[in-house]
Amino acid sequence: MRALPFALVVVCALAFGVFGGLGRLGGLASWNLPPPVIGLHGPLMVLGFLGTVISLERAKALGRTWGYLAPALTAVGVVLLLAGNALAAPLVLVGQALLVVILAIFFARDRALYSAILLGAAVSLLAGSAFYLSGQPVSRAVFWWMSFLTLTIAGERLELGRLIRIGPVSRVIFLTLACLLPLGAVCASLVPPDAMGKMRGAYPFGAGLLGLSLWLSLKDVARRTIRFGGLPRFIATCLLSGNAWLGISGGLLLAYGGLGG
Repeated sequence: MRALPFALVVVCALAFGVFGGLGRLGGLASWNLPPPVIGLHGPLMVLGFLGTVISLERAKALGRTWGYLAPALTAVGVVLLLAGNALAAPLVLVGQALLVVILAIFFARDRALYSAILLGAAVSLLAGSAFYLSGQPVSRAVFWWMSFLTLTIAGERLELGRLIRIGPVSRVIFLTLACLLPLGAVCASLVPPDAMGKMRGAYPFGAGLLGLSLWLSLKDVARRTIRFGGLPRFIATCLLSGNAWLGISGGLLLAYGGLGG
């Protein structure tokens, strides 16, 4: 029952985020969507949908009542963001700061590489939201948010990698590639776009995405589970195809750079 209120907010954020994305494509003009919904497509998907879901997952894993404040504050903040209320920013930021605290506790319990990566993902989410909610263009936040999502998935896959042997050299390569993401996000958020409008952070970020795509394609446990039948094969197929899209994204960033705004 604790998850029900969060589920309602998550579903609404997902629905508005999808509709907003379609509206940005110009396909929903007849739906008369209000401009805030269309403009909040990215924040609704990252903060309202994925951010709340991941915070709820971590709070449940922590097993302490106060941990649920992280998804609760984020969810309420996203609702207020949609309504244009000024209280949205502090609520979202406090909720995400609590998520950082939760993952710092997990890292203190298990000082493994995957724990550090998941903690870094939460810090990336908080940094991106701080840029966006302070009035900066969404282009200054999007690389942080991409870092949050990518590092969260990569960290979870690395955790499952304990089922197979991953040598120290492979771990160093993984950490190096993972560090390129926040490095690129820092460059993108602090360094102005060049004369062509390209963001300098796109290049290290793209290299990190492409490298992680190759690393996961070679080392992910999904390479083994795809040989099984049923649900394990389906999940492995989705993960490996996701790795391919990750590589395509990295390649496009390396080829064309990111566009500032």
